[in-house]
Amino acid sequence: MSFRHLRLEIADAVATVTLDRPPVNAVNLEVIDDFLAAVATLGADPGIRAVVLTGVGRRFCAGADITMMRVLSPANHERVRRWIDVQAGLESLSRPVVAAINGYALGGGAELALACDFRWMAADAELGFPEIELGIFPGAGGTQRLARLLGPARALELMVAGRRLRAADALELGLVQRVLPAEALAAGVRAFARELGHR
Repeated sequence: MSFRHLRLEIADAVATVTLDRPPVNAVNLEVIDDFLAAVATLGADPGIRAVVLTGVGRRFCAGADITMMRVLSPANHERVRRWIDVQAGLESLSRPVVAAINGYALGGGAELALACDFRWMAADAELGFPEIELGIFPGAGGTQRLARLLGPARALELMVAGRRLRAADALELGLVQRVLPAEALAAGVRAFARELGHR
């Protein structure tokens, strides 16, 4: 299986999916296609016991590439909204999914992280929902998942403020389970995923 903007590596029964769309790992229609195909591949391989999701470089996922949303047609709307299907697919995988948030996880990137079972974050990374700056709210499940994690009032405050959370703040709120130095994140998450896969 070949992808345009994802890397898929499997070792020790752990699949690592890396978003690779420089410069900021923004989501466009091709990224959505890649993720849908990757989720199907992960679900069909019984040898995969755990999944790690991360981004290349110092970015996890900067959210939607706004250019794909400029076409205001019903057909394009249907293509864009498949980002919801990506997250639903990750959430429903029968093996644990760990987000290694190695940099900015904003908007759709934060929603992608929330669809994972576990979230580990680099100490210098940021997570947030800045959609309010565009006059919109998170549209791919972030409102529901964030409210389940934080409660409705805190979730609403975070979305209305559009504030970016540093890793320490995200940990304190309970959005992530672990914060590690940036240079230790990848190895730490892989070890955790291997441990999960052998349970």
